[in-house]
Amino acid sequence: MAVLFYLLRVIARLPIFRGNWGLDDWVMTAAMILIIPETICAYLLNILGLGTDMWLVPFDNITKILQIFYYTELLYLAAVALTKISILLFYLRIFPQPGLRKVIWFTIVLCVVYIIAFVTATALQCIPIRFAWERWDGEHHGKCIDLNADAWCSAAFNIVLDLIVIVLPMREIKNLAMSRRRKFGVMLMFLGGLFITVVSMLRLKYLVEFAHTTNLTWDYLPIGYWSAVESHVGVMVACLPAIRSLLGSLKRKFFPQTATQLSYYEDLSKDSNKKASRKRSHSRIFSSIGRSRADKEDFLQLGEFETKGDVESKGKSSPTQSSFERSLTQAFKWNEDILPFAYSGAQMGQPLGGILVRSEYSVDRTCELGKTPTRSSDQELAYRLGGRI
Repeated sequence: MAVLFYLLRVIARLPIFRGNWGLDDWVMTAAMILIIPETICAYLLNILGLGTDMWLVPFDNITKILQIFYYTELLYLAAVALTKISILLFYLRIFPQPGLRKVIWFTIVLCVVYIIAFVTATALQCIPIRFAWERWDGEHHGKCIDLNADAWCSAAFNIVLDLIVIVLPMREIKNLAMSRRRKFGVMLMFLGGLFITVVSMLRLKYLVEFAHTTNLTWDYLPIGYWSAVESHVGVMVACLPAIRSLLGSLKRKFFPQTATQLSYYEDLSKDSNKKASRKRSHSRIFSSIGRSRADKEDFLQLGEFETKGDVESKGKSSPTQSSFERSLTQAFKWNEDILPFAYSGAQMGQPLGGILVRSEYSVDRTCELGKTPTRSSDQELAYRLGGRI
């Protein structure tokens, strides 16, 4: 299933589906390169007798089982950490908030430290290295670190990283400008990591029980099983946003009549770091919530007026401006102030890639209207800009 989900992710990144291959996809590819041989090793362990009572397994097979399990553990440690890094890099694509991005980068550093520390410790658990799979018979000599302490520390650190990855996007998802049903769906997609955390805890439980085992091939089975489940489900969860994007593209392609419904957000996996164009001579904010065409991005339609150097009223332009209009023209530069009203808080140059955060704006301006104010122009413009959008 993990391979299938990964292939769907690759398809979602094809240009025909408006995909954009990013650094998170490269890291996920690296994780899959490790997970595939890990899966093959699990199959070989099953053939050799993993899960069978040790006294019923041929001696040569016991040595082979421990040797393959040694390499499988290295693949597992690196794969689960790379999967987390891929998810964190995906967060960087859709969340532009500087504070959140710093926390994400710090978590990525922790994942890299996890790989370096625990892969190295596990690889060098015994001196000589062969003693890791030959020590069981008591006929070979060597030294090993406290393997149980190493396994417990890596499992505990892994659980902490899982929880951080789950919690990081929750605040931003809570502020999404979408219906509760859709917000719940997005949150549920990200909360899929909770299952991975539960699996990590189960794996830690069996590691504790394995500390005093005298039947290696029998007691290794649940540890190997939950390790494989964690790495595979991790890939599946990490690929869900891309698969959602793929399904949306297919829906627009084959069912355009249903794909034209107005949405408050675009695909979460679309790269949100593309710079917004600042070269438009004028801009419009539309007045009624309507339906967008299938071949265009969804947007939130608000009130209609134009800014062409002078502030104009709806549908009409005045040759002269009142002081109120001039003050508004100076106060609101399109690139800095009008844009947040149109996009509900998106920052210029750093769009949210369709994740619109709810923000409320109010504008209070005190100015003299003169002796003969133009009621239809000034008051309507004040109503539109000074009210709640």
